[in-house]
Amino acid sequence: MRTPRRLARLAVVGLCAAASGARAQGVPPASLHADPAAALRALRCSIPDAAGWREYRSAHFALSTDASPARAAELVAQLERLHAYVVAALLGPDVEVPGRVRAVAFASADRYRRIAPEPTPGYTTNDGWQLTAVFPLEELAPATRMIAHELAREVAWQHFPRQPRWFAEGLAAFVGSVAEEWQDPRAAILFPRPPGDPEQGGRRAGHVSPRLEQAFRGSPVAGARELLGWGGRTDGDPARLQVGSWVLYHYLSDTRPKALAGFQERLTDGEDPQAAWREAFPDLDPASAAAMSRLDGELARYRQSGRYASRRVEPGTVNASFRDRPIRAADLHVLLARIRPPDPAADAARRAEAAASLDEALREDPLQPEALAERARAAGVDATLEVWDDMVHVWHCFAPMLPEADEAIARVGEYVRARLG
Repeated sequence: MRTPRRLARLAVVGLCAAASGARAQGVPPASLHADPAAALRALRCSIPDAAGWREYRSAHFALSTDASPARAAELVAQLERLHAYVVAALLGPDVEVPGRVRAVAFASADRYRRIAPEPTPGYTTNDGWQLTAVFPLEELAPATRMIAHELAREVAWQHFPRQPRWFAEGLAAFVGSVAEEWQDPRAAILFPRPPGDPEQGGRRAGHVSPRLEQAFRGSPVAGARELLGWGGRTDGDPARLQVGSWVLYHYLSDTRPKALAGFQERLTDGEDPQAAWREAFPDLDPASAAAMSRLDGELARYRQSGRYASRRVEPGTVNASFRDRPIRAADLHVLLARIRPPDPAADAARRAEAAASLDEALREDPLQPEALAERARAAGVDATLEVWDDMVHVWHCFAPMLPEADEAIARVGEYVRARLG
């Protein structure tokens, strides 16, 4: 089955100009005749141990790493198990969720830090088509928590096509706690277990981990009106909105589970989130100052003495099988250029580094499609690239027998119509 998450898309424009521009910055053709040895040295890949990079494609991940094959196989199994926990917490065990998340794991923390924002042990990027998690293997534990949080967001977006930002953040934090075992005695003392539920081990959705406990105790929390109206911007202190979202979701899960279930069902049906909230919680109208003041008081009390109930999660079947292949040097340059995180303080330098990586990719392979598309865009060309996973060469020829062929041809038509009017 083709995954619905695609790396990037199709491409029909300005490629000759992009290719010629990249060629001009490479090795001059004359040098190939004058000094072949010098030309080969100039074309040598600048990435240390580039030949060690491989892609491991499993049911739900496309892992790129320079780790040893044995360590990579272990990591694939860990990621697939984490995916199974997240899906089980959201939808139940053995529910198949299509799509793959791209992961880039550096065997060396030093190489990771050359491109990573400081001082994070891992980060994610999303180009609108596919989530990419980037992390060093040496700091896998904190990266796992980050991946679980982002996986929960990805899976939830497929189940809830329209959702407010507080809900997306609160649900992801609630579910993302399955990344770690519940066995911390401090959290058990600060947030007592519900009566009749003394269990401390296993993976639990909604438990208060030491990390959440620290954020919970050390951060102010946004008010109810601000949370319900949150559109996604995180100016100032984002933690107050993130922690506030988690508290609000936990509060509703504990104290008003039927109303929350009704709200989530309406989101599943694609209803407008504000209308869904008013139907599910008619006494908590965001337009009512009195209602918001009452909710603020309830959340403050819950924050201090709420149950914080969690539920044990058992994963379904974990499929850790994979296919692997070496990553070509040109594709590796494109990958490392694309995962560089945005940094307003160093945008010019990062753009230059990314451009240099793309130029080197084109020296390795003058027809590398993603590098061509990126260089074309940088030159002001209207370029669109689509890469469809798990398709045969020229799958368009299989229309109308193959649904993906029909969809791809329709996409070409949309592209042409949009530009020709």
